[in-house]
Amino acid sequence: LAKGNEATVQWPGADVLPLQKWKNMNYTVAIVTAHPDDAEALAGGTMMSLVASGIRTKLLVLTNGNKGCQADFCKPMSDQQLANERRKEQYDASAFIGMSEGDVRLLDYNDGFLTSYPEQDVRRNITQFLRDVKADVVIGFNPLPDFSLFPSNGWGDLGYHADHQ
Repeated sequence: LAKGNEATVQWPGADVLPLQKWKNMNYTVAIVTAHPDDAEALAGGTMMSLVASGIRTKLLVLTNGNKGCQADFCKPMSDQQLANERRKEQYDASAFIGMSEGDVRLLDYNDGFLTSYPEQDVRRNITQFLRDVKADVVIGFNPLPDFSLFPSNGWGDLGYHADHQ
């Protein structure tokens, strides 16, 4: 949101909080997503505002994206080749937003199978990241899925995807 020349953040039921105040309070914002490109697709503008305002912004990506491409150029790629390409794309997207590679932590869970890993291990990795970056604010997916939504095979099903739960 913009208020005059000052970037702000607002959520339902809360007062508008100028991002400059977050910077002055030395806040760190952590963004936790399931796949490479989720954060930029869903909160890229917010991320750019945070980084441009000088607020420490850190990103955790849980899966390696090794199943996340249906384009023809991806079909001959192995899972490992696709994971490597998605890793590079994530670092490039983060750099475009103004983040360094040190601001991004990529885990290596297989795409589409996050819920098949021991929940305690996944939670431990997320918790460790949040502790390492000393997060004051966390941005992520709603952990309570709306199963009344129908999968659309497009951006509309992001809340429905098993990795986003």
